[in-house]
Amino acid sequence: MVLIDMGLKLDKKQAYELSTVVADGEATREEREAFFSFIEDNPDVRAYYEEELWVKQLVREKVIFDKTPEHLRKAIEEKLNAVSGNSEYYDESPVEIEYPANTGLMTPGKRFAAISSIAAVFIAGLILFVSQWFFTDEQAAATSDLPSLEKHVLEHFSTFDRHEMPPEISATSRENIGNHLAENFNISITVPELANTSISGAAYTEFVNDYHIPLLQYKMDDEDFIYIYAFKVSDLENHLKRNPEAVKECISKDDYHISNVDGYDVVSWKWDDVWYVGISRHEGEKLASLLPK
Repeated sequence: MVLIDMGLKLDKKQAYELSTVVADGEATREEREAFFSFIEDNPDVRAYYEEELWVKQLVREKVIFDKTPEHLRKAIEEKLNAVSGNSEYYDESPVEIEYPANTGLMTPGKRFAAISSIAAVFIAGLILFVSQWFFTDEQAAATSDLPSLEKHVLEHFSTFDRHEMPPEISATSRENIGNHLAENFNISITVPELANTSISGAAYTEFVNDYHIPLLQYKMDDEDFIYIYAFKVSDLENHLKRNPEAVKECISKDDYHISNVDGYDVVSWKWDDVWYVGISRHEGEKLASLLPK
C-alpha cells in the first residue's frame, strides 16, 4: 500500500503510485478521496487509471479460470514453501518505478500498449512457471482422471480377435485408405506399412462415447490379424488417458512402448501428432519389429 501524508496534496508521482492501489481495491478511504480529487484536474493520471481498469476487466472477460485441482494446488504450495527462504529467488531491495515526467510525451495509446504488455507478460510468465514445473501437455493427458486407453483397445480388439473386420473402407492400399480418411472424415494420418503383412481392412469407427477414430486391420502370413488404432493426440487427451510410461518413452518416430494388459501386449508409438496403438495375439516385440525402421 502506498503510504501518503494525507495532510498534503498529492503530487503526480504519488497519484500514479496510488492508481494501481485504487484499481485493485486496496486503497484506504482517505487515499481514494485524495486520488479521485487529484484526477479531476489531471486527465493524464485519470486516463492511466481508466486504462488499468480496462486491462483488469479484459483479463476477467478473456481469461478462463478453472478451480485448481487439489493435487496441483498442494504441489504448488510445496514448491513455493521450498523456495520462500531462498534469497536466490527474492530481491527485497526497494524498486523505483519511473513515471513520465512529461506526460505530454506519453500518449494514451502508448500507455495502453505499456499496460497491456505488462498484463500479457505477467499472464504468460505465470502459465510458463506452472507448466515448466508441473506438467507438459502430454504428461497432463497421461495422468488425467480418464479411462485407460490400453484397456479400451483390448476390449475393442476382443470383438474382432481371429475374425476379419467387416471393412467400412473398401480401398485396399495404404495410400487410398489415407486419402479416404482425409477426404471423408477430415483426419490426416500416416497409414503404417508393416513388414510381411497386407492391409486387409479399415474403418472409421466409434471407439468410446461417440469418439470415432481410424482402425486398420493387417493380415499376417500365419493368417492372424493385427489391429492398429490411430488417435489425434489433441482429441485423444480429452477422452482417454495413456500409460504414463508410454507417453514418456514415445518421443521420436523410432520409439515404442509395450504395455501388458490382461495377458495381451499393447504396443504404442507416436508419429507427429498421431498416437498409434497396435494389438494382436502375438508378443509385442514381434509387432514392434514389423514397424518401419
